[in-house]
Amino acid sequence: ELRFLDILKTLRSASKSKLAELVELSTRDARSFYKHAAAILVKQIQVKRPTQRVPILYVINSLCANPGDREMGRLYAGRFAPDIVACVKAALKCPPQHIAGLRKVLDRWQKRHTFQTSVTNHISDLVKGYSGGDSSHGAGEGSQGGDA
Repeated sequence: ELRFLDILKTLRSASKSKLAELVELSTRDARSFYKHAAAILVKQIQVKRPTQRVPILYVINSLCANPGDREMGRLYAGRFAPDIVACVKAALKCPPQHIAGLRKVLDRWQKRHTFQTSVTNHISDLVKGYSGGDSSHGAGEGSQGGDA
């Protein structure tokens, strides 16, 4: 758990090696650690700088939409489901150059039915309404809880 937190603290961009290590640490003891990992990622996506939020969404995606281990994917998807809209709202405060990555994640969730259709449709509407990064921290609708 300490290594997981250390990597998150130093996560500045979507480094494949760091993302892979976060996923590996999260899956190693998924049965006993998944609640903590999910809670930490949900909190971090809210408090990180806007440029650092989409990489955290990549980690969430890797855990929830993991084709290699469907059981683990369902475990994490169930844990993230109540907070996923709030996580995406936080990630939508990213700079415009990061929105393509967010759209890829959404497409993957829709294709793999990672979350309920109503949830992914709501997220899709949010992404379609994206109007550029929001530099305010904690203001506006991005700081409200998810309605998944």
